[in-house]
Amino acid sequence: MNHSSIDSANKQGFAFAIGAALLFSCKPIIIKWAYNYGIDVVNSIKRTFLCDLYFFQQKAH
Repeated sequence: MNHSSIDSANKQGFAFAIGAALLFSCKPIIIKWAYNYGIDVVNSIKRTFLCDLYFFQQKAH
């Protein structure tokens, strides 16, 4: 790997880390909004698992 591809990979990794931190910190806010709209815990977990299932299936193929 040359120097420019390493710099590009470092920038991409840094962007992913920042994005993940921002999305993770927004999670409690989204959960509070969902509870205000009457979504209970079981339905919230079902929706989370269904979204995760889609991404895991895409990763498997």
